[in-house]
Amino acid sequence: MNFNRPFDAEGTAESDRAAEQPAHEEKKRGRRGRLIVLGVAVVLAGALTAGAWNHLTQYRLSADAEEQELDFVPQVRVASVEPSSEIDVVNLPATTSAFATANIFARASGYIGTREVDIGDRVADAVDHSGDADRLETLSPDRRAELKRLADACMGR
Repeated sequence: MNFNRPFDAEGTAESDRAAEQPAHEEKKRGRRGRLIVLGVAVVLAGALTAGAWNHLTQYRLSADAEEQELDFVPQVRVASVEPSSEIDVVNLPATTSAFATANIFARASGYIGTREVDIGDRVADAVDHSGDADRLETLSPDRRAELKRLADACMGR
């Protein structure tokens, strides 16, 4: 059986030509689609390769830096300790001040006639409390007793 008919140039209709064209278009579309997919695959593969290459390069650099750090031996100069024959005196300009300051106020008002000792000195039990006598005489007996008690407390009695 022969399915091919003889060619009839006059009997070819427009409808026959129109039926042949879509098959040709489908082949073009199929080829074009494959090319687009192939192009996207090539671009994706190139981007993936570039990223992997950068990652590998950074990994190698960090591994080299870590190896250098582990193998690093510092250079140190060593000298033996010997006693010095001279004493070096160094004078530096500076100001010395206390870490904390405190205001110290007198416990009793009046004038000091004589000062036999300085602050912080140890004193004997017999201390002359000679001060402003006129001022002490005008005090009430309660105030005098308070001053005596303070003086005894200061002396450690």
